[in-house]
Amino acid sequence: MPLDNSELRDDELLITRTFEAPPALVFRLWSQAQHMQRWLGPKGFTCTHCEMDFRPGGKWLACIESEQSGPLWMGGEFHEIEPDRRIAFSFGDRDPAANIHPSTEVVVTFTDRDGGTLQTFHQTGFPTAAFRDGHIVGWTSAFEKAEAYARDLAEVSTPVVSAFRWVPEFARGQVRDLRVRWALEEAGRPYLTQLLERGEQGQPGYRALQPFGQVPAYREDGIALFESGAIVLHIGETSAALMPQDREGRARAMVWLLAALNSVETVVQQLGEIDAFHSGEAWAQARRPAVVERVRKRLGELAQALGDKDYLEGEFTLGDLMMASVLRIIDDTDLVAGEPRLKAYLARCEARPAFQRALAAHLADFTADPPPQ
Repeated sequence: MPLDNSELRDDELLITRTFEAPPALVFRLWSQAQHMQRWLGPKGFTCTHCEMDFRPGGKWLACIESEQSGPLWMGGEFHEIEPDRRIAFSFGDRDPAANIHPSTEVVVTFTDRDGGTLQTFHQTGFPTAAFRDGHIVGWTSAFEKAEAYARDLAEVSTPVVSAFRWVPEFARGQVRDLRVRWALEEAGRPYLTQLLERGEQGQPGYRALQPFGQVPAYREDGIALFESGAIVLHIGETSAALMPQDREGRARAMVWLLAALNSVETVVQQLGEIDAFHSGEAWAQARRPAVVERVRKRLGELAQALGDKDYLEGEFTLGDLMMASVLRIIDDTDLVAGEPRLKAYLARCEARPAFQRALAAHLADFTADPPPQ
């Protein structure tokens, strides 16, 4: 509901609304175009176009229209993003002649309220109080649509992905919940996270989900899964963004996912473990050169299979998601860079907006300090 805007300056407005959905889900109403398109604009308006490059410095563009109005284009730039917590961006006309949306600045925050979300919307830069008041009506109506849409999404089973609340610095960006988050982002699916405190992974309740006490574990609509490859495959089964629709294409995507895990990760993981956990030990120093040669050989074979294609089968699939995730295990070496085609391939995968969102959310969940012993 709008607050008492009489206490604000004439150039600002403040609207709060409580959603019956968690912050992670409400945040995605603002951070993913396919969700924003479902609610942007007052009642009676339809959002006919919505695109965004959701990162600081990225642009967004949308168009709303009704039977009475022509197309109204709006857009701006993202300034600050704290996943599931806060978004700051500019908002203004993309058609200067329209003079409906003057250039303004917006900050939206998302606060947990007993499993729901308190959304606080603050907009500044209006030329007059009358201009501001018109936007209060428009935004309030739009947020009513957003609340109904969020309620519908929440009623559909939202996946829950387990992750550690803290890991050492060198492991951040490598823990395997990132693979599942990436798949969900590519599929455009909101999700929740279960953050594990120290020792919680050994408790019987969690072992019932993940017998080995690792992450991720995954729950959705009565299904419980573990192993990142199995989870990504499950997500891909219902996502055209991850799996081709034709029989041969789906089979090839699955082949590359399994190749990443069975033919490539089994080799590069040996090097990753030597460098991360045993670099000062004599046996590791003696063993490392032979492991490096095995990695070089396997990377050369992979580069040959990739050839000049952007992705392993031409178009991005879950096979590329898993292969890029595996290559990142040795991103502190120059081995991938030693194969120019693989270097460009990995950069291409990491530049995908879905990966950037997943990585940001993955890193944001870690606490700064280790938990007490």
